[in-house]
Amino acid sequence: MSGTASSTSLGRCSSVAVTRPAEHRESTFEFLNRVGGDYWRNPRELMQTWLDRVSGDQDYNDLRQRFRSRDDEQFRCAFLELYLHEGLVLGN
Repeated sequence: MSGTASSTSLGRCSSVAVTRPAEHRESTFEFLNRVGGDYWRNPRELMQTWLDRVSGDQDYNDLRQRFRSRDDEQFRCAFLELYLHEGLVLGN
């Protein structure tokens, strides 16, 4: 799947341990993409692993775009869709 390339990944991994809380108008994606440290790296990597299992570039790019949206409702819907997809993949 082409989704494993860094140019199409969910977000960038922050190597700096920026741990301040989310800002008032900061979206969930912006927060997860900014905050550093092992605690926050794990969920980012897990979501990327799940996203890499989505077949089809169009579906992958649609989910990726909704994850990156400043609209948290789009983020939550994309997460739920990805979570359910992962459950179906693991359940065969």
